[in-house]
Amino acid sequence: MESLRIYISGAHSTGKTTVIHDLLPYLPGVRVEVETARRIINSHGWRRDDFHPDRSPELFEQLNREILLANIELEKENFVAQRGFLCDRCLDPMAYMEMYLGPEALERAVHTEGLSAMIARLQTSVIFLIEPQPECISDDSVRLVSTLDELRTYSTHLKRLYARFHIPYVTVPMLDRQERVSFILQYLREKSSSLGESV
Repeated sequence: MESLRIYISGAHSTGKTTVIHDLLPYLPGVRVEVETARRIINSHGWRRDDFHPDRSPELFEQLNREILLANIELEKENFVAQRGFLCDRCLDPMAYMEMYLGPEALERAVHTEGLSAMIARLQTSVIFLIEPQPECISDDSVRLVSTLDELRTYSTHLKRLYARFHIPYVTVPMLDRQERVSFILQYLREKSSSLGESV
């Protein structure tokens, strides 16, 4: 199990961090990489209005590019160390750039150094895409506040990215926390069994 690279992907306000915390008791010894975006925002001293895509598109692109670079570095570090991990983002920053800034911003991101190697490894990783639910939408004063329709549109962008790069993913459609955990753990057991590992 420890060798699996697991991503919990999806829009903000879908409960990704909650899912990861709910999974931890069942995945002892697995390294966890979370809250990259929050760390970067805090490191710059930014407030939410500072990087709003309509008012500050340059800062919005910078933020998502830095998140993408951090994800690439984390993925590479864990790969070189030959350890599995659980991460709360995948190609998510690229989906944000395409949705809010347009296809030109996405194409700039596609040329990010190290991305092609990461994409090759993502094709053999396990990616769970959390579908938006109205009950999960909240305002934490850090992230964008979006409508359910916007979150669903974002999910569509993300799915299109995975299709573009031939990256398989598993949709997690339910809301209930325990159902989400049970669904993910069952999939991981089946995946690990096929690899001759144990969960």
